Amino acid sequence: MDKKSGKKKGAKLRFSKEEAIKLFNDLFEFHGKGVILEPIFREYFRKFKNLTDEEIDDLIFEGRYDHKIIMIGAQMMGNKVVLAIWRPEDLGEPSVEEQEKIDEFLRRRRKGVFAVEL
Repeated sequence: MDKKSGKKKGAKLRFSKEEAIKLFNDLFEFHGKGVILEPIFREYFRKFKNLTDEEIDDLIFEGRYDHKIIMIGAQMMGNKVVLAIWRPEDLGEPSVEEQEKIDEFLRRRRKGVFAVEL
């Protein structure tokens, strides 16, 4: 089992990288926002791409952990916390792959991801 994606090693992905890129490009272009919250992306993928909830879950996690297209986080929506997705490059952040390299470098130095040297 792959710890990051939660899939068994060698398990077939539901979406190819090209399919996932197209679906995410369509979503972000349609909404014109840098960060999209879960109720919004679920409605879009159901209504316009005819995806099931299971397919949407797979797309999100494959897009993050297997294809490294998007980042996943949480954001407040009213008084509850919801899942949020974004493409780091759209927000001026390093790519997912570059962020993972930085995180790994900091872990190897045993400083932790959030450590600051003074």
